[in-house]
Amino acid sequence: MSRITSLLLVGAGTAAGWIAHRAVESGRRAVDQEAGRRLQETLDPTRLGRSAGQAVGDAAAEALAQSAQAFTERLRADAPPWVSQLIGPPRDTIEGETLDTPDTTATPSSVRKDPHA
Repeated sequence: MSRITSLLLVGAGTAAGWIAHRAVESGRRAVDQEAGRRLQETLDPTRLGRSAGQAVGDAAAEALAQSAQAFTERLRADAPPWVSQLIGPPRDTIEGETLDTPDTTATPSSVRKDPHA
């Protein structure tokens, strides 16, 4: 083999190695950048604050609902029997369901109508 052929083979091998190295390095950089971006998004104080605030708000709403239900049950249990008859039986509601509301179209007798209206 001549020296020129050897030199050309060494040069081609070097070039192929350099191209492969650049491709691997480019892929590694892209992966590093993506990982850094995801980590930064995950540890973003604004995002963490929103998540924590949502969790606290949900817990507070649940505690308030349970407290109101416990208070109502206690009030029903401690009230005299005649009050329980006036209130009626307890009603279970499903989330998103509306309760029956009394008819408000009738006007009370204590409200006077304006004769000039």
